[in-house]
Amino acid sequence: MLGLGVKPVDWLSVGMGLQILAGLSGKLDYELDVVAGRFSKKSVTFDIIPTAAPTLGLELRPLKGLRIGATYRAPISTAVDLPVLLQVTGLADLDVTTRFVVQYNPHQLVWGLSYTFEEPNLLLSADLEWALWAEAPDPAVDSRIDAGGELLEGTGLAGALDTPAPADPEFCRLFLGALSMLTMTALSGSRGSTSKVAMPSSRSYAPLLP
Repeated sequence: MLGLGVKPVDWLSVGMGLQILAGLSGKLDYELDVVAGRFSKKSVTFDIIPTAAPTLGLELRPLKGLRIGATYRAPISTAVDLPVLLQVTGLADLDVTTRFVVQYNPHQLVWGLSYTFEEPNLLLSADLEWALWAEAPDPAVDSRIDAGGELLEGTGLAGALDTPAPADPEFCRLFLGALSMLTMTALSGSRGSTSKVAMPSSRSYAPLLP
């Protein structure tokens, strides 16, 4: 929070400020080589995106002991955008896009006044606040799943497994489990019944899902 205040005359004070928050945008890109049993590529990138909103305030002192003030705060929020791309070499691609908004503060207006009595030594004050929460964004996590790749396209399941926003977390876990089974089945068929491939379970990907 940055701020600056001035007092041009004895009965007036004016101030302004700038509230700054940081959003997060990034990408997680993994490529799984099931034959080698390891990740052949791991790429994680993040960008910090600053956002700012002004604040204004003034105070009037028309009479001795009387203070009248008002402040305004502009709306501010930060967005988190974290797409995740998982490529299973030669078999399937899973693209999970997740977006949500946090730290939202609406338009705010605050009016206040106070009066100080010399005898007795007493201060009375009151204030009224108005906040436009009706324009608040949806707090839900917006997730989309796009499934593709040679195996799913060959079986005709690529489009059928796509999930519009918001994606159901339980469906995502079930889908990842099914993808693991399809991958093991394909490899077993190409190498014989004695082939063994260690695949992560669907719960291993739970932190990537809303």
